[in-house]
Amino acid sequence: MGYDELNVLSSRRLPIYDTTWALWQQAPWFGWGLEAYTTHGAVEVAKHMDGLFFPAPHNVLLEMLYSLGLVGSALVLATLGRVLWMAMRAARTEKNPFAGLLATAIITTLVLHGATDLSIYRPYFFLLVFAAWGLVQGSAPHLQSPQSQPSGRKCLAIKH
Repeated sequence: MGYDELNVLSSRRLPIYDTTWALWQQAPWFGWGLEAYTTHGAVEVAKHMDGLFFPAPHNVLLEMLYSLGLVGSALVLATLGRVLWMAMRAARTEKNPFAGLLATAIITTLVLHGATDLSIYRPYFFLLVFAAWGLVQGSAPHLQSPQSQPSGRKCLAIKH
């Protein structure tokens, strides 16, 4: 499959991805800064897209790399990975598996949708991430009372 076929398959987004990737390589460690894409990246993309202006690169990983660099992207991805790990652990508990399943679905949907059409600067992106995190906080095994822990595992209870 050639570039033109892939470009059609990607809804003509390959020039956006290519330009964003090239711009990220100019500032790989710390990126260009928050929201710099609309004033810098989108202007460069418009040069390759017949003047069309795209306020986001339509790929959250590229957007994070461009804006935050490797360091910031690693922190965001570690946070998303931690929330997903907690959600999957919560889904296996007897206390409230639905909360864990729902949180897993939220994070998975954001990541998959973010591969083609989403921005980390949309308010609902991190709102949904924190909603998933909140869902799993009540179901996480390490937060359950000592009485609900299986025998052999000890949990320290903090008394106020």
